[in-house]
Amino acid sequence: MMIGSNVRNASGPGQYSYQADYSVPTSFETMRLILVNTALSPQKLEGIIVAPSLSITDMTNPEGGAWTVVTVAGSRTPILAAATNPSLPSYTLSDEINLHSLPRSDGKTGSLVFTRVVTAQDAYSVAYLVGSAPNGSINIQTFKSAFPSETAEWGFAKGDFVNSNRLAMRPDNTTRDMALFYVGGVVYGSHTKSRTLMGVGDSLTQGFATATGYDGFGRVAASVLTTAGHPTSYVDASWAGQTTGEFLARAYTLLGAGIRPDYITIPIDSPNDYDERSGQLSGRSGAQTPMMQHISAFALAGYARSLGVFPIMIPPLPLGMKGQWDAPERFDPKGFTPRSAGPKNVWFNAPALICSCEPAASMIPEIPVDQLAHDSAHYSDALQQRLGKALAALIAYLDANKSGTVSGVH
Repeated sequence: MMIGSNVRNASGPGQYSYQADYSVPTSFETMRLILVNTALSPQKLEGIIVAPSLSITDMTNPEGGAWTVVTVAGSRTPILAAATNPSLPSYTLSDEINLHSLPRSDGKTGSLVFTRVVTAQDAYSVAYLVGSAPNGSINIQTFKSAFPSETAEWGFAKGDFVNSNRLAMRPDNTTRDMALFYVGGVVYGSHTKSRTLMGVGDSLTQGFATATGYDGFGRVAASVLTTAGHPTSYVDASWAGQTTGEFLARAYTLLGAGIRPDYITIPIDSPNDYDERSGQLSGRSGAQTPMMQHISAFALAGYARSLGVFPIMIPPLPLGMKGQWDAPERFDPKGFTPRSAGPKNVWFNAPALICSCEPAASMIPEIPVDQLAHDSAHYSDALQQRLGKALAALIAYLDANKSGTVSGVH
C-alpha cells in the first residue's frame, strides 16, 4: 500500500501540507481518496468524480482520462462523520478506484502523475500532482473544467498551498479555499514492494518555514530512500501549531480511518505545549506535562504496533523552549538519550544531530544560527536534510533487522 499524497489541514488559511514532489518508481494499480470533514456536523457529499491516469500528457489534457464516480461503502452520496473539534477533522477512506494504465509521455515508468477530482455539490475541480512536473509547476489555464460553472485550484508538485499560485477558472470566483476542502489526500495501492512513512507532529516535523517549502525530515527521508532504490512514499500527518495532545489525537484518527504506513515517527513533545518565557504549560488544548507526554506517546506506539505499524520515537527537539528542559530526568545529558526508552521502542536520536549542548533544568540550549530557518524559530533546510538522511539510514537499518528485536537509540 502506497500513500502518495500528503494529508493536509483542510480548515482555514495558513498551514497546508505540500504534495509529494518526487517520483516513486513503482506501479500503482488502485487509489482511494482520503475525505476530510472539518465541520462539527456530518456532511453529505454528492457527485464526486475522478479522472485518474498514469500519463503526464493528461496534465494538460485531463479529458484523456476516463471519469470514475467515487463511492464510500458503495454509496455515491456518502455522509462524512463530524469533526471531533476544530483542530481534529474526521477522515474517511473512499472505496478503491482502478487506475487507468495510460502511457506516460515523459519516457519514465511508474508514479501516478495526477488525479483530478470534481464535486458537483461545491462546484470545484482539483488536480493532484503526486509525481514530477516540468519546472515544478503547471499553468492552471491549461486545465478545463468538466462543467462550465465549476472552479478549479491547482496543487503544485513542489511547494505548498500557502506560497503557490491559486487561480480560479471563473473570474467571479470568491471561494478559492473551497477547493480541496473535502479531499485531504490519496492512498495509492501497489503490488510492487515498497514502504510508506508517516510523520506525526507539529511544525518541526512538517518542515514549516524551510525555504524549499515544508521539506520536513520525514519527507526528506522518504525521498532519500526512494533515490537509493527503496520506493518510499510519505504521509505528512503533522500540523503546524499543534500541541502534543492534538497531534497524537490526529494520528489516532488517521490510523483508525485505515491509514497503514510501514513506519510512523512519534515525537515525545511539542514546544507548543510550553509558554516560551515561563516554561510552564501553555494552557492550550492538548498541552501535556513531561510525564503525560511519555505516557501518551508510548500508548500511541503500542496502538501502532497492534496495527502492524512500526513506531519510531522522536525525543524532544531543541528549539529554545524553556519547558522542554525543565525535566532533566528525561535525558542522559551527554547523549540526549531518553531514560525511559523501554525494550520495545526505537528512538531516533535527532537532538544529538542538532546541537552538542547538554539539557538541564532551567537551561535553554543554544542552537547554531545556521541551523535555524529564516524566522529563527524553526529548522533550516540544511538541518532538515541532515535529520532526514539520518532517519533514512535508521529505517534502512530497521528494514534489515525487522526479523529480530531491535531496541535502543539510533
